[in-house]
Amino acid sequence: MVARALICAQEPIKEIELHAFGDSSKNGVCATVHAVVRQPSSVNQGLVTAKARLAKQGLTIPQLEFVSAHIAANLITNVGNALVGFPVKQCYGWLDSSVALHRVKGGGEYKQFVENRVKKIQGHTQITWRHVSTMDNPADLGSRGGPVDDNKLWKQGPSWLKDKDK
Repeated sequence: MVARALICAQEPIKEIELHAFGDSSKNGVCATVHAVVRQPSSVNQGLVTAKARLAKQGLTIPQLEFVSAHIAANLITNVGNALVGFPVKQCYGWLDSSVALHRVKGGGEYKQFVENRVKKIQGHTQITWRHVSTMDNPADLGSRGGPVDDNKLWKQGPSWLKDKDK
């Protein structure tokens, strides 16, 4: 069971940041959304939602990385829509695939599969895409399968999320 409360103090919320992580493996794809909630007396972070599914047979790992990025973009948009009225200030997308990240951020012409996903991902203009190391990517846990109930990275995300300088 995952604790769902993302605020500790009964005080106004100054701002919320949403962070979507995506990853794939030969076994599956996964995306998570973590929130960082800033209040006058505290900063808290935690898992809001996640989605994992089996990898479609016949797709390469690079293609599956785009599937996970597309799932992450859709998840963070859905969470942002659910938080209308709250001060959501920034949305970040995080991938540990440099190739997928480069294609999501830049232009270029690609084969149909990649081109279609890149266009869909780029359609979520509120997301700033960045690179994350595999060790700090909570979606890596979901893409490979296995228990996550006692995993701090899964429940809270990387410890550096609270620190805007990092």
